[in-house]
Amino acid sequence: MEINKAIVACDMGNSLGMAGLAVILFFNNLKGYDLYIVMYLIIGIALYTIGRAIDKPLLIEIYHYMLAIIFAAIPIISFNKELLNWHLLFIIFTLGTRKAFRGCIVRQAESNEAITDTNFTRKFNWDLIFPMLGVASVTKLYVYH
Repeated sequence: MEINKAIVACDMGNSLGMAGLAVILFFNNLKGYDLYIVMYLIIGIALYTIGRAIDKPLLIEIYHYMLAIIFAAIPIISFNKELLNWHLLFIIFTLGTRKAFRGCIVRQAESNEAITDTNFTRKFNWDLIFPMLGVASVTKLYVYH
């Protein structure tokens, strides 16, 4: 059996992401949008994990959409230092894995007719968008912390 290294990297990233979110949730007094963001991310990672466990690519595709939405929203909505650092860490992880695996690692776990594989999503240069999101988080960290 061939082990897909991209999926292993995605599993590890999600495990570390969940651990980081647990630390943020339990050691910070989150309120309002920050609490909703963390809960949204936890639900998304849970969907990914369940999708992998029961081999349901649709759940992974839903997670992929959720992740795209929240990755764009965090630097706009949140002022929480830990959440912005978490976001920055995962933007760096995403950039590194996109370079190492020549594309998105989440796509490796999706079906061939994924709901995320559309003409609309192909119009975006994700290798430009992710660094801009990272810069947005760094800027917000610098200005407000």
